[in-house]
Amino acid sequence: MRGSVSRSKIVLLALAAAVTAAASLYAPTVPFDADPTAYLPPDDPAVGFWLEQTRRFGALNVMMVGIEEPGEPLRTESLERLKVITNRLEERKAEGIALARSLTNFSTLREGEDGTLHAELLMETIPQDEAARAALVDRIRADSQARGAVVSEDLKGYLILVTADARHDAREVAGLVRDIVEREKGPLDAVYYGAPFISGLLTSQIYAKLPYIIPAFLALLLVPLFLFRTGAGRSVVVLLCAGISLVWWLGLMRVTGVELTTPSSGAALLLLAVGAVALPRWLSGTGDHPWRTLLLLLAGAASFYAVSLAPLPFLAHFGLVTALGFVAIALCAVLVAHPLSGLIPVLAGAEAAGARGASRPAPPDGGFPADIGPVPDGRAFPQEGEAGAVAAARPGAGLRLVVRPVPAAILGFLLLAGGLAAAYQARFLLSPRDLFSSRDEVGASMDFLDRRFGGTDFLQISVQGDFSRPEHCARLLRLTDLLDGSDIFSDVRSLAKVLAFLNEQFGGRHRIPNDTEALGNLWFFLEGNEDIRPLVLPDRTEAMVAARIAPDVAIPPVQWVRQAEDAVEQSLRLDVTGAATRIEALARRYGVSLSPADVEAVLTPDPTSPPSARHAHADNMGYVGQAPRPLTLDPSAVSSPSAGASPPPDPFQAKALSSIHDYMQSGESPFAPTEEEWKRMAEVLASPSLGRIERLKTVVADLPGFKAMDYPPDVAQQVAEVLEEQLGNALADSRVAAQVDDLLKRAGTERGKAPGAFVSRIEGVLHDLVESPSADGSDLEITVSGFPAVMVKVEADLVHGVWWAVLVVWAAMLVLALAATRRLFGTLRAGAEAAVATALTLGIGRLAGVQIDSAAAPLYLLAPVVSFFLSPWVHGGELGRVAPMALRPGSASGSPVGLAPMDPASRCALTMALALALAPLSLLLAGVLPVMRLGLLMALALAVPAAVTYLSTRVRRS
Repeated sequence: MRGSVSRSKIVLLALAAAVTAAASLYAPTVPFDADPTAYLPPDDPAVGFWLEQTRRFGALNVMMVGIEEPGEPLRTESLERLKVITNRLEERKAEGIALARSLTNFSTLREGEDGTLHAELLMETIPQDEAARAALVDRIRADSQARGAVVSEDLKGYLILVTADARHDAREVAGLVRDIVEREKGPLDAVYYGAPFISGLLTSQIYAKLPYIIPAFLALLLVPLFLFRTGAGRSVVVLLCAGISLVWWLGLMRVTGVELTTPSSGAALLLLAVGAVALPRWLSGTGDHPWRTLLLLLAGAASFYAVSLAPLPFLAHFGLVTALGFVAIALCAVLVAHPLSGLIPVLAGAEAAGARGASRPAPPDGGFPADIGPVPDGRAFPQEGEAGAVAAARPGAGLRLVVRPVPAAILGFLLLAGGLAAAYQARFLLSPRDLFSSRDEVGASMDFLDRRFGGTDFLQISVQGDFSRPEHCARLLRLTDLLDGSDIFSDVRSLAKVLAFLNEQFGGRHRIPNDTEALGNLWFFLEGNEDIRPLVLPDRTEAMVAARIAPDVAIPPVQWVRQAEDAVEQSLRLDVTGAATRIEALARRYGVSLSPADVEAVLTPDPTSPPSARHAHADNMGYVGQAPRPLTLDPSAVSSPSAGASPPPDPFQAKALSSIHDYMQSGESPFAPTEEEWKRMAEVLASPSLGRIERLKTVVADLPGFKAMDYPPDVAQQVAEVLEEQLGNALADSRVAAQVDDLLKRAGTERGKAPGAFVSRIEGVLHDLVESPSADGSDLEITVSGFPAVMVKVEADLVHGVWWAVLVVWAAMLVLALAATRRLFGTLRAGAEAAVATALTLGIGRLAGVQIDSAAAPLYLLAPVVSFFLSPWVHGGELGRVAPMALRPGSASGSPVGLAPMDPASRCALTMALALALAPLSLLLAGVLPVMRLGLLMALALAVPAAVTYLSTRVRRS
């Protein structure tokens, strides 16, 4: 009979070996999704919109490499290395680098000598002397698209923007980029930032510290095993079986088609701990409690399957993955641990004898008795002075703690309430600034971007419309100006800025032209330009405004979103109030001292007039799309300015007529009128605008100089239209120039001393006021999004989701354990221990600053599970009739501290929990905060339940 049993166990072990071999082949092929946003709930409208927007614009595939000048800006040696790095990156397109952009290959547009625009490199050659360097500085400062994008405002920091091909693994591309930069950067320091770099950092940092982590892990693991002497053979086999169960788990995932994600990969730590505390009961080979442990494992699988119904997808996926892990542990218990319990003598022998109920004296070497025998009256635990208390009274047994039930219940309630109160204040860490330390690589990258480029966080504002329409582009520019002037945003990038910059190069005005054809000319220069790909989709139906959050902003993120939404509303205004708000915003952006009263005084005739009067004044001045009001002109004003006549009463019109006169005398004019002919034309130009083109056409057609050119009849109409347009432009230029000079004077500066970008942008604002678009662009769909906006909306939901999952696991384990063991008192007491241990783990984690992140959050589910496997109240067999666990000093002979009296299985389970609580502390050596957080949380989630279980066994009746 015994031989047949042994043969059956050998068959089971052979089957287990085959399963392990097959799982080892399948495990490396488990699909792994490295999406860094996998923990966000995609069903949330804000999250779903942001994820879709991010996908459309490819934001998660963008990486930034920062390089800082060690001394003076724009050093020749640094720029040469920057160019080499950029060229090397561009050469690796076949390996997944879709685009690499830096100062050395950044394109810009310049006006040529023939008056046309030409696309050229911002830095065509690397400066070799001070004169060339000064010229490059001037070109960079004149290009608002380069500053803040590829070079810092102080010119001491460079960014290389790398876009990974979506068909390649972004983490592998990040590794390639890092290798190239490290090889070519020489003595320069480089920092790396972006989702692909951050994802790869954790793995690379752990690999780099493995020579320190592994010895520390093993040393900390062996401390409890040595102190509590559970037996080397038993401990090794427990760890071996737990490790085999992880391999089976991966194989089971591959067979079932379940993929592994970054958040769910933490299930490996949870399953390792559960296997280590559950499998010792199988290796003892005593009583019927191993089979009850099997039922508990299946209960754990069912509990985590219940978590798979969680409203948060990352927790739901974690629940499914972990449920498969519990099944793998259960299979490993039956096919590996159970056969080993009878085939390895060191694991059977004395323990089996002790299981038959024989009472043993303490061994002479200070080891641990296997049992103290049955309790005389059959009660679960002995009374003081009964046989079950003999072990505590032995010489050398030392003092032991005894806690009365009522104080214990009060203490348990207080611990439960305190832990929950502290846990209620926990945060779900989302942003890299919270997740990482300022001392690690990500922290160094953020510090560089904060100092040189104004921050790392962005609001992404989606603007959906038709950007071949001027009114849509114009509203986008108004929104950009308003955001630029906010104290929250250090830099704002948008399509409108690019279009306004191009229009300034064409027509000298930093604004969006009102004419659709003129806007189409600007788009012509942007066709195929990859640099605007992050700002607008190729079909021009959606643009994105990227507003960088300043690092020193003191207000909470929810107000970032509110200010952006306020700017969206203000961007609808086309009146004087809207123009004044934009000018005030731009003054703040460029540090120009302009008060609202100064702006009011320039834009309105009476600075004391109420705001409601502004729009009426704008109409009177010809603003808001209205033609200029007719001006009275003295007959002497229509002569040539060179004829010595008195200037007209209106200086704006005098400049306008002078400008048109100069045009008529230039080679671009269709004919050159005489002074008498010019006087007739000027009289018409000074007349009311209604019907002016028709009157001007009649006068031009009747002029002798025009007739002499023998033009076709329709040319007179064309000349009249050109002159009408030039008159409007000249009047607008004159008025705007005067207003700008007035604003600068009030600011205590003048042209040439004020920032050039400020002057050109407020000129654009004032031209918008004079030549207002025909529509306000109110049909645009504008949505404030971006990771900070998402973070505000989902952080509370994520925290509550974790608490919900913890509650589900605890409740399901309690109900299923009761059904599996049919031990009402023992299961309820174990459930109380699990509740206190879970609350304490949550509370201590909060008070210690561990908090919650997407990787560590699932480990909070460990405490309510492992407590049921540690508690002696749940398991059957001899445990129901032995004294509970106790820690006692060693004997007088100086033997190590041990656990007594307790059965070997419980002793091994508790020891393994303590060992696996200490060992993860080795992860503190990784130096990366998310990894350190994992180690600390696993230590808490095992040490606290072990301590609660032990203290619970000290509760006795008086």
